[in-house]
Amino acid sequence: MCEPAMPPRPSSSTRGSEPLQQKPPSLMQSLCCCCNVNEVMEEVQMTAAAINKPPPVSLEPGHANEEGEARGMAAPKWGCVEIVNKNKEGEIIAVLAAQNASELVFDERDPNGYVNSYLRANGCMPEQTVVHGSFDDGVEVLQFALFYGCKYKTIEKARAGEIRNNFEFLKVYEARCRGKNVLLKYKAGDLEPQKVSSGLSVFGKKTSVGGGIDMKTNIECLTLIRS
Repeated sequence: MCEPAMPPRPSSSTRGSEPLQQKPPSLMQSLCCCCNVNEVMEEVQMTAAAINKPPPVSLEPGHANEEGEARGMAAPKWGCVEIVNKNKEGEIIAVLAAQNASELVFDERDPNGYVNSYLRANGCMPEQTVVHGSFDDGVEVLQFALFYGCKYKTIEKARAGEIRNNFEFLKVYEARCRGKNVLLKYKAGDLEPQKVSSGLSVFGKKTSVGGGIDMKTNIECLTLIRS
């Protein structure tokens, strides 16, 4: 006679009357999870807020007030931006002027794609060139992102592709500009406020080269805030 078959042994995963319970997450794991979620939510909110920030200053070739000076018009006492690349060794730079330039270039919160489009539109500057723009009366602070150490020798290559990647170095400066003009020059890796050349004056007023703007209206301090 055949002996009755023995029932199968319960496996280690099915022994006992209760199923195995997963170990609950530790307090540290729970805190890390909450922190990650909070960080993601904060970044989403800040990026969404960046959508409504004002666009950068639109830069055009030439000195501020150049046309007005030619017509004999008085220069504005505030609201002008002028940037001169004083370098004489073929160095190409790129400058972005915006109220939130640091956020745009360092934090890369740029949902509107401002950085590339504004750098391509006259933000890239060969040696011995000047650009200008304007800002509204209510603007308290402007930031200036300076890209330098260009990897290329031609402006065409410097403006190609993702422009920020065409430069080795990046700095952001800040200027309190309400009721002022912001006239800057680039020399040897730095932006600094323009200073009048000795002996250059119009009716006793020291003026910026090319635009006839009274240098008394220029900012006095440009502060490096990130590099």
